[in-house]
Amino acid sequence: MRKISTKIVSAVLIASMVLGSNGIVTFASEVEDTTEIAFDASEIETSETEEVAESEDAEAELPDAEDEAAEEISVEEDSTFEEDTVYEEDAAVVIEDEVIIPEDEPVCEETSSEEAFEEELSEEIPESEDIEEELEIEEELSDEENEEELQDEEIEIEEELLEADGNEWGDDTDIAGSKNLSDAVLWRITADGTLIVKGKGEYPKFENDPSYPAWNNNVKDIVSAEIEVEGITNLSNFFAYCDNMREVDLSKLDTSKVTDFSRMFYDCEALTTIDLSDFSTGNATSFDHTFTYCTHLLTLDLSNFTTSKVTTMDGMFSACEKMTTLTLSPKFSTSSVTTMANMFSFCSSLYSIDLSSFDTGKVESFYYMFYNCYSLASIDVSGFTTENCKNFSSMFSWCGRIKELDLSSFDTSKATSFSYVFCGCYDLERIKFPSAGLNLSNVDGLYSIFEYCVFLKEVNLLNFKVKDTVGLYSIFESTYPDKIVLPLNHKNTLDWGISEWDYVNLNGDSYSKGLDTSKVEN
Repeated sequence: MRKISTKIVSAVLIASMVLGSNGIVTFASEVEDTTEIAFDASEIETSETEEVAESEDAEAELPDAEDEAAEEISVEEDSTFEEDTVYEEDAAVVIEDEVIIPEDEPVCEETSSEEAFEEELSEEIPESEDIEEELEIEEELSDEENEEELQDEEIEIEEELLEADGNEWGDDTDIAGSKNLSDAVLWRITADGTLIVKGKGEYPKFENDPSYPAWNNNVKDIVSAEIEVEGITNLSNFFAYCDNMREVDLSKLDTSKVTDFSRMFYDCEALTTIDLSDFSTGNATSFDHTFTYCTHLLTLDLSNFTTSKVTTMDGMFSACEKMTTLTLSPKFSTSSVTTMANMFSFCSSLYSIDLSSFDTGKVESFYYMFYNCYSLASIDVSGFTTENCKNFSSMFSWCGRIKELDLSSFDTSKATSFSYVFCGCYDLERIKFPSAGLNLSNVDGLYSIFEYCVFLKEVNLLNFKVKDTVGLYSIFESTYPDKIVLPLNHKNTLDWGISEWDYVNLNGDSYSKGLDTSKVEN
């Protein structure tokens, strides 16, 4: 025998029982999902006495049952069914708390509304693993969305801060520009050839050579520049090889932290002027070839430059061929400089220069310092101290208009190279050496020192200290001094190449002139 829940039986008993004319018994319940279960009337043959008795008992207990049923129905309305209801095809016998169903009779089972509700609910509620997976996906999507939003916000802020002339950064018409908008410093070359650089920090590097800026591959496209950068420490090669650039605006460039200005304007041959009045150079240590090959630069005003920390000025103004005026001030200190090699070489249009503030005590090389400055009528180096200099070669070579030089303060005791020092100084008439002469005892070879000094009147080398084995070559070639005084340890004129003077004039034609030994003292 199988048991049917007394809770279901009670609900059945207290429900309204209506027998229709067609022999169908309908149970109407106040439960929200009403279930109609039909039994064939012919199959219900339970004795009338038992039914009457049960009915009377039910009526007697009706008040309590109704209360209980109402309570149970209320609970059932707020929750799901706890058990399935099974209805037998055969008549059921109700005995106290149980309904007995014959085991040998076939049972017709139907899914109750509770089971259907549970199945529907189970379909709607996903498994815990599915929930976890969905939550993980949602979290990942949320993180990605947040990250994308942050990136978009950063880019928007950067584009607002780095907006160029009201246009969005990186216009479609640009020739080139920053590949990554998150870079600290952004750049672009507009369609009209304007290089615009803005930001804070160091400039982006060129992929093939990090010593150059990122725009190095497009330098030929640059015709002007607008720079607005702060916090930068290195400006080396910033405009290197921008040989078509004619204008540059540096008014918004903060140079207060810059230490390296080397090659900044290297080969900017189209520039005619540069306004550096806003430059702060107090932390600078290098001006190595800063303006080299600015061949069309006409004037340069560095009166605001402070250079007390600078250690190299190698080639600083080299090949500024058309520069006529260079303005320096006492703040242009050279007290820490160790090399001035090529500093003014090939400044062929420079007609004057004030070197009064120069402190050369630490300089080790004057190599080619004034080479080919043939417009300079005078060079005042009387205040130069040279005790640490090793290389004097070609220091004044081809300064064709200089008439006098005062080297009375020169100390050459550490010199290892002294060749071509005055070579090509056509108009040079007089050189004032230290009274004690020049100490060239560490120099292995002296070559063409006075070559082409065609108007030199007198050369007194009496107190010069030179090695006995020093190599002497073309010392006075193409020179016509009125008087020559040779060092005591080199009295033989043959050593100086003056036993037979072979002159070569400027047209390359050669001719000989006999030596007037009366002009030679030894």
